[in-house]
Amino acid sequence: MKRLKQEICKVENGITLYKCIKCNNYLEETKFMNTFKEKGSYKCKECRNSESRIREKPKAMLIIDNNIKKYLCCRCKTYHSKDNMYLCDSGIKKRWVSCKTCAKWRAKEYLNNNTEKHLLSNAKKRAKKLNLKFNLELSDIIIPKKCPLLNIPIKIGGIKNNCPSVDRINNSKGYIKGNIRVTSFLANSVKRDLNKKLLINFSKNIIDYMT
Repeated sequence: MKRLKQEICKVENGITLYKCIKCNNYLEETKFMNTFKEKGSYKCKECRNSESRIREKPKAMLIIDNNIKKYLCCRCKTYHSKDNMYLCDSGIKKRWVSCKTCAKWRAKEYLNNNTEKHLLSNAKKRAKKLNLKFNLELSDIIIPKKCPLLNIPIKIGGIKNNCPSVDRINNSKGYIKGNIRVTSFLANSVKRDLNKKLLINFSKNIIDYMT
């Protein structure tokens, strides 16, 4: 057992007293749970019981409203019909865990905080689908502030055309080191749909076409 700090316990009249972190009173060992030392939970029984009494009663996972089954979203804590819920089947039992609104918000939040990981994962899936070589690492995904081809700002979670996208410089090669760069989704789409000859012709004729 680890040695207790001096402020957590003290000795009075040969009796060791322990400090409750909730009420700040020094009490005998019998006033605490049996395993409070191992778990490091220095709350007396009275404080623990008072917390459990005021704790909110958990909501039912399923209710029936006007003969329609409604499920509890674990995030917004509101009830939704089956059509507005996502099914989680990762465990032993399939269960409805999150409404579609909360799921979309969570996915958007994850994408904003882990954009490089998301781009790397998508590139790996595409390489596997097209049977291409793949040896990229997270450090290879560098997102510039502006698209190197169209000079438009790259924004995460904004308009789709301005979102970052992993582009292969030489489409005959796979997703390998030295053959990728991050461009805007719009630039990657144009480059993917048009070959080199068509791109050159488009670049030459677009100015005359627009004037």
